[in-house]
Amino acid sequence: MTSRVLDPLEHGRLDGTEIEEALPLFPGARVIVVEEEGVIIGHLLLAPMWHAEGFYVAPAYRGRGVDVELVAEMHATARAMGLGTVFPAAETDGMVAYVERLGAVEIPARWFALAVRES
Repeated sequence: MTSRVLDPLEHGRLDGTEIEEALPLFPGARVIVVEEEGVIIGHLLLAPMWHAEGFYVAPAYRGRGVDVELVAEMHATARAMGLGTVFPAAETDGMVAYVERLGAVEIPARWFALAVRES
């Protein structure tokens, strides 16, 4: 049994897996595989992810287009960075409705923070 980072030229070996669907969303991702006798018996996607966080408009300026400006600049910045996807989170029903109106789709998962440990 061996583990390694899968060469991008081999990504076709992941056809039919969840990773096949996720790879286009994460440019620069690395796929880690465990193989036995050349057969992939385990895989994990290590993905760079730009998360949109801290969305706020001062109360006196709400309803005056500040949110539109923030979102437009977020898209422009992401495009300039070569990104095709950003990942907003939503804690409240109001924010869920807002990001859905923007065209975001929910990812059916819970997110966690995991510190990288020494080997």
